[in-house]
Amino acid sequence: MTLCKTCDMSNCLHCAQCSSCHKYIQSPNDSTCYSNQQQPSPASFVCSVCVSSTIPFFNLTNTELYNLFLFGNSALSKLIEFFPCDLTAQNYQTKYSTLSETGEMNNQCKKENLSYFHFNVRSLGKNKHKIDDFFLMTEVNPTFITISETKLKTNFISNVDIPGFNFIHNPSQTNSGGVGLYINSKLTYQPRNDQNLNNVGCESPFIEIPTSSGKPFIIGVIYCHERHAFKPFQDEFVKLVTHLHNNNSDYLIGGDYNISLIKY
Repeated sequence: MTLCKTCDMSNCLHCAQCSSCHKYIQSPNDSTCYSNQQQPSPASFVCSVCVSSTIPFFNLTNTELYNLFLFGNSALSKLIEFFPCDLTAQNYQTKYSTLSETGEMNNQCKKENLSYFHFNVRSLGKNKHKIDDFFLMTEVNPTFITISETKLKTNFISNVDIPGFNFIHNPSQTNSGGVGLYINSKLTYQPRNDQNLNNVGCESPFIEIPTSSGKPFIIGVIYCHERHAFKPFQDEFVKLVTHLHNNNSDYLIGGDYNISLIKY
């Protein structure tokens, strides 16, 4: 046990014990000395080191992550060859942005550039106004808006239109799920129902956008229900991406997959 910084005694319970690594961690916000007293550790206390270690791939370099996919999973390794860039060549950085920062980033996009937004809306009927409020902050309409957890159960719907967009969706047969896809009305598109993965516990509308080069451009959104069978989904997803690659298609697929990276 670490010595208490207040009394310099090893029997001070000024520290809390991590329920994962069982080490004693002293709270920097607590200056009270509990020497010779019994202060129970919180039952759910987990130290920051253990919390970080549960984050998938938190301590892997790009090369190590690349090798994990390449050699650790036979199905996922098939997708590596399709990546348009060398995963080991640069450091990829992501960050959280506020709504206003995200809106400003969209404003910086030129009108002819492609932009894609995804919202896990948890009921489109109840929360569509939040999407409307967000796009009031933007000056440029995105190209696509994809929605997961629409909770729409029928093809006969109302009050989901966004001016300047066409809307298609796959309804859910349960109280959760459902996906939608808003397409900028300036674009011509055709549904690609042959790409849907509805047979593996998910909803997934796909469309194709004609291009001047004639190269297929496929857009899709996927929602996998919680507790869905992972292996059938993985097999179908790899099959889909393999098909798109073999057909020389450009594609963009978003969504909410409900997959535990720690487990798989």
